[in-house]
Amino acid sequence: MQRDYIPDHVPSALVRDFSLFTSPGMAPTANGDPHAAVARVHGEPHIFYSPYNPRDGRGTWVITRARDQRKVLEDIETFSSHRSIFSSALGEDWPMIPLELQPPDHGIFRALLDPLFTPRRVMALERNVRKQASALINLAMSARAVRRAATNACLCSALDCAYRLALA
Repeated sequence: MQRDYIPDHVPSALVRDFSLFTSPGMAPTANGDPHAAVARVHGEPHIFYSPYNPRDGRGTWVITRARDQRKVLEDIETFSSHRSIFSSALGEDWPMIPLELQPPDHGIFRALLDPLFTPRRVMALERNVRKQASALINLAMSARAVRRAATNACLCSALDCAYRLALA
C-alpha cells in the first residue's frame, strides 16, 4: 500500500487493503464470489479506509453496516454526496439523481419520484418482475448460457439480465 494515497488525518489502524473492484471475490468473473468478499469485509471494522479507488485516484471510506450507511446518507451536515463517482467512471461529471444531490435539489427529485415507489405501486410490478426474473433464470440455466459463462462473456450476460429486469 502506498502511503501517498492515504490522507494524514486517516488513522493507520483504520486503513485496509481493500478494493471494491479487485479484492478477492469482488471481480465480476465466473470465479468471483462477492458474498465471500462481503463476509470478509464484515470481519473488518465497521468503518475503514481504503486507499484504492480507481474512479478518481483518491481513497474512500468503506462503511460496512446498513445502520451506519443510513446514518451517513441522512447526515447531510457532516457528509456530502457531491462526488459524482458513478458518472466519473464514464468520464463525465454529473450526479446520480437523487442520491448524489444535496438539498434542496434532492428534495425536489424525491418529491417527483416518491409517488412512483409507494408499496402499492411496487406491488403492482411484482408479478411482471417475477415473470421476467424467472425467464432470465431459465435462460441463464440453459446449456448455451453455461457455455457462455465459461468465458468472460458471463459479465455481459449478467448485465443483459440486469438490464432486462430493470425494464420489467
